[in-house]
Amino acid sequence: MSNFANCMQEVESLDGFSHIMERLKSTEEFYHVFFEAEVARGYRRQGYEVKFVKPLQIPTPDLEVSKNGQVFWVECKCREVRTKLDRSNEAIFRVLAQQVFNYLQKVNKNYFIAIAVNEDINSGDIKYLKNEVIKCVEGGEAGSIDLKNNECKFILAPSTDKRFFILAKKFGEPDQEVDLEPYLWAIQQEFEYKHRHFESRQASLTKTVFRNAKIVCFRALKYTDRISVLINNFKAAAKQLPRKGPGIIWIRLPDLIHPIDFERLKSEIDAVFKDELAGERNRRVNSVHIASRIYEKLGPDEYGGQIYRPVMFEYKHSNPYQQIRT
Repeated sequence: MSNFANCMQEVESLDGFSHIMERLKSTEEFYHVFFEAEVARGYRRQGYEVKFVKPLQIPTPDLEVSKNGQVFWVECKCREVRTKLDRSNEAIFRVLAQQVFNYLQKVNKNYFIAIAVNEDINSGDIKYLKNEVIKCVEGGEAGSIDLKNNECKFILAPSTDKRFFILAKKFGEPDQEVDLEPYLWAIQQEFEYKHRHFESRQASLTKTVFRNAKIVCFRALKYTDRISVLINNFKAAAKQLPRKGPGIIWIRLPDLIHPIDFERLKSEIDAVFKDELAGERNRRVNSVHIASRIYEKLGPDEYGGQIYRPVMFEYKHSNPYQQIRT
C-alpha cells in the first residue's frame, strides 16, 4: 500500500487527477486505477506532460501525453489473464485442498499431496479425489519424488480410474523436524495452486527446518488458452485510441504466471503481436508494452529463497500512422 500512496502523491498534481479519484470509489477499479497512475508516473519522470483523460460515453484513452509539441495517447489495461477454466479449477481445488487438509489434521499426519489432472474437472470430482487421497495416505505413500543434487522430480501415480494423478509423500512424524528446503522451490515451480501449512525454525544463518508440514498442491496438465484473453484486452484497448493515433497500449498481466508455461506463453505473445502490429492492421497503435512479474530463485544454494522478477515485453508497429518522436 505504501507504493500506491507514493504513486498517487506523485501524480496528484496532474491535470485530470480528480477523474481517477472518482473511479477509486469502486473496489473493482482499484488495480486498474493504480496501473494507470503507475504508467502516468513513469512518463512524468521522463519529462513528459501527462493528463488523465475524462471518461466519456464514446471510446477515450486513459492518458494524454505530450513533449516538445507532440501529443500521443495511452490506454492501460490491467486485466485477468486466466481463463474461465483456470478460475473453475482454482475454485474446485480450494474446496478439495481444505477437505484434504482437515483430514490430515484429524489423523495427525504430515504429508505432501500433489494432484494433477489432464481433463476438465467439476465439483462432482471432489469427493472422489478426497477418497483417493485418503486411500493413498492409509496405504503409506503413492508416487515418488526423485531428489538428485537438490533438484526434485515429482512422479505421480494414476488414480484408480486413471483419470487423475496423485503423489502422497510423508513429511515426517508429528513434531519431527525435517528438511523441506529442496522441495519447496520445486513445488512452487511445478504446481499452480498450493495450500501449505507448516512450522519452521531458523536452525542457522543458511538453514531452516520444518515440522508438521501439510502441503496440498494441484496442477492442470491440460494447457489452457490464456492468449485469447490477452488478445481481447489488446483489441479493446486499441478501440479506445484515436483512429489515427499515435497511441501506446500498456497491459499488465497478473503476477505468478506459472513458470512452466511462461516461455510457451511468451512465444505465443511474440507471434501474435508480430501479426497484429504489421501492415495495415492496428496502425493507430505505435507500440504495446506488457508488464508482469515472475518467480525467480535467489541463488543456486538457496532452495527456499525466491523473489519476484519484473518482466517487460515491448512490441512496435512496423507501419504506424504517425511516428512518436523520442
